[in-house]
Amino acid sequence: MESLEADFRSFADMCVEAVGLELTTLDLMVGGRVVPERAERLIAQMREFDFRYTVHRVVSRTSRTRRSTVTRLMLPSPGVAQTAKAVSHLNLVALIDFSHAYSESTHRGLNFREQLRAMAPATGHLHVHSSFGRPQGLHRTYLSQENAALGPGDLHLLLGWGDIEWDDIFSELVFLPETVLIMSRAPYRNEQPGSLAQAKNLIVLNHRAESGVAE
Repeated sequence: MESLEADFRSFADMCVEAVGLELTTLDLMVGGRVVPERAERLIAQMREFDFRYTVHRVVSRTSRTRRSTVTRLMLPSPGVAQTAKAVSHLNLVALIDFSHAYSESTHRGLNFREQLRAMAPATGHLHVHSSFGRPQGLHRTYLSQENAALGPGDLHLLLGWGDIEWDDIFSELVFLPETVLIMSRAPYRNEQPGSLAQAKNLIVLNHRAESGVAE
């Protein structure tokens, strides 16, 4: 949490609109209980910036946002999409983590794009970071940078660094209204603004796709 304010300021400088917080990385909870003084400090820091926040809860596979509870779906799972549709409640939406879904589709021998099409209608939260869809498997490297160099695993790369066909995907799929798009905070700060610009272009492409469906 000590570096969080600096992160927020760098995000604001890049004109970021939404920020996702992983509470376990902020030492906000101990033994299943919230530490009041740290929670108050976090809330004070959040109020200094005009971001839309998503907050990931611990243990449960859901995370609460300002508008909804998000069912976190790192793996392709049309059955979960069907469940979300059947529940049909504003407080339950699906999340697509594209890189995880890509790797898992490869691992299971599934068609990645078909899995996305099945999930999209129930999805209101997107995690966009790139990879090559190569499962980690038994391949272990000494440094995380070696994974990036060789390509296996969930690399959390910036957009355009992997081989996910972002433009085609966002030109085709239609998600729920007010869907939140979150980029992974990769360790490539100098290159992050370019990746953010690409993410915003994906939103434009997706709005055009939505307009086409509406017509």
